[in-house]
Amino acid sequence: MAKIFIFDEFNPEDNAMLQALYSRSASSVVDHVEKVRKCGSGNK
Repeated sequence: MAKIFIFDEFNPEDNAMLQALYSRSASSVVDHVEKVRKCGSGNK
């Protein structure tokens, strides 16, 4: 069964980072979402 995830909390830069991470890895999108939440495109 396919799962659909909707995340509307990310700014365009974070969304691009999430897409780039997901497209280059076999890891779950949920793992990448946690990474973007933690690091984000502008967080240090």
